[in-house]
Amino acid sequence: YWLLYNSITDLAPVLEDYSLWLYRNPMLLVELKALEGLLRRVLTDEEGVEDDHHDFLQFVLVFVNDLLCFSSLVPVQIIYHSGKHKSQFDFTSEIERFGACPLPPNTVINILQDLRSIMMNIHVYQDLETDIYSDGILEGFKYVQYLENRQSDPSINNITRAMFEIALLNFSSDIRLEIEKYPLYTQIPQVENTYMWMMACSPSDEQYYLNTCEVGAMINGLISHHPHIVTLLFIARKILDHISEMMMYINDDDPAFDNFWNIPETKKTFAQRAHQQFLSNIEDIEARVAEYFSSDKEVPFEHLHQLTLDWNYAMQIGSSVYNPNKPEIITYKLFSQQWHISALTMTLYSSICTFLPKQPHIKNRALSSHHLGHIPCMEYHTFNMRADMNEDNEIFKKFGPLIRSSSQFPEYQMELITRLWNHLFETGGCLFVSRECVYGFWWVGHLSFVSALVLPIDFEQEQEPNEYPKEMQDIKYDPDFSYDQFGSYSRYFLISDPEIKYYKLLCFEEMIDLVQDEKNCFDLKDIYGHKAAYV
Repeated sequence: YWLLYNSITDLAPVLEDYSLWLYRNPMLLVELKALEGLLRRVLTDEEGVEDDHHDFLQFVLVFVNDLLCFSSLVPVQIIYHSGKHKSQFDFTSEIERFGACPLPPNTVINILQDLRSIMMNIHVYQDLETDIYSDGILEGFKYVQYLENRQSDPSINNITRAMFEIALLNFSSDIRLEIEKYPLYTQIPQVENTYMWMMACSPSDEQYYLNTCEVGAMINGLISHHPHIVTLLFIARKILDHISEMMMYINDDDPAFDNFWNIPETKKTFAQRAHQQFLSNIEDIEARVAEYFSSDKEVPFEHLHQLTLDWNYAMQIGSSVYNPNKPEIITYKLFSQQWHISALTMTLYSSICTFLPKQPHIKNRALSSHHLGHIPCMEYHTFNMRADMNEDNEIFKKFGPLIRSSSQFPEYQMELITRLWNHLFETGGCLFVSRECVYGFWWVGHLSFVSALVLPIDFEQEQEPNEYPKEMQDIKYDPDFSYDQFGSYSRYFLISDPEIKYYKLLCFEEMIDLVQDEKNCFDLKDIYGHKAAYV
C-alpha cells in the first residue's frame, strides 16, 4: 500500500488525503473484514483452491489494495485565484482543481460487496478465466488482464492506467462494455501520460448560454465522475443517437417556438440544425483526440483540458434538443463569467428581435434548456447526483429549513453541515438549488453542484494568484503521521457554480451562512426548481 502511496504522491503537487474519512465508514470496515475472512477460508480450505481460481484470488488482493489507495489518495493540481466574481454568497476563494476522479465510498462498498458475493460462491464460478461474471457492479471486468498488467509493469503510467480502469466502475456494466468497443478507447493503452489526460478531464466550467445553468451544473457533476475525455465523448455519442431516434417522431409542421408574425421555424428543421451543430462539435473533439493520441510530441496540458471545455460547450448546445419534440431556445451569454450584465444586454437585444420574422418571442428565451434528466444519460452511470433522502438521510428533505431555524444553536448547525459534508464525500457530490436577484427585483432559480474536498492546512496560507502552491511540492509519506490528527487536513465544500469558470471553495462556516440566508432559498430536494424558473 505504501509503495503505491509513494508512487502516486509524485503525480501532482497537492495530495488530497481522504483516508481518515474513508476508513471510518462502518459499512466499508464490515465488508473488508468479511472479505478478509473469506480469503482466509478459501486459501485454507481442505479441498484446496482450483487452478482456475488462483489468479482470481491474487487479483482480489491486488485490486482491493489499489481500490482503497486510489479512492483515498488523490494527487491534484490547484490554481488559486485571488479575485472573486459577483456572488450571492461569501466564499473563501475561487480555484481551479485538476485531478483524477476517485470512486465515491458508496461505490467502493458496492464493489466490495460484489467481490464478497463472488468469493462466497467461488467454487460455483467455473468460467473465471478472463472476465468476471456477476450480477453486480464488476460484471465483465477483465481481471486477468488487470492482474497481468499490474504484476508485469510497475511503472507509474501503468499504475495510472489501473486508476483509469477502476474509475470506469462509475459506469453501469453494460455501458462499460460498450465503452471498451469505442474506437478511441482502444487507443488509450498506447498513450503515455495517462494521468495527465485524467487530470485534464476536470470541471468546472461556466454556462455558455443564459439559460443553460441547469444542464451546466449537471454536466459539471457528470465530468467529476468521468476519468477521461474519451468516456465523455462516448456518452455524447449515446446522447446523439437518442436525439436522432426521438427526431423520427416529430411532426413536420409543428412550430418550434412562438413568433410575433406567426411564421416560426418548424420543430423538425430546428432539431436537425441543433443536432448537426452538436454532432459537428463532438466530431471535431474526436478528431483532435485522435491527433493527440498519434502525436510523437508532448501535448500541452492546456490543449488537453480544452477538449473537456469544448465537450461541455457542445453538451450545452445539444441541450436545446435533448427533447427534440419540445425544443428550447438557448440565448448566448455575451460576456464570459458575467451573467447579470449579459442577461441585461441580451434582454434588450432579444426584445427588439422579437418583432423580426422567424425569431422567437422573448418569453421563449426565458425558459431553461433541457437538463440531463430528459435523456437516459444517468442510467449509464452507477452514481446519482441527487442527495440520498432515504430514511437514514431524511434531514436532507428539509435541510435548509433546519439550518435556518437553528440560528441560535451553532453547535447543531455545525452538526448538520458536517452530516452534509460526510454525505457528499460518500456519494461523490450532489446538486442544490438556490436563487438570486436580477435587475434588483426579479428573483430566479439557480442550480449548482457541490462536493466534499479535503486539503492540507498549508493550503489555507496566502498563495500567489494563478500559481500552483509551491509549499505542496514535497508532500511525502510520514511514518509518524497519525490519522487521528486530522487537524493536518481541512474540509471544504467545493461548489461548481455555472455562472463562473472556477470552483467556489467554502469552509464550513461559509456553507452554513449560504444555507441559512433566507434570500438564497437553499434546497437539496427541489432541484428542478418548482418555485422559480431556472436560468
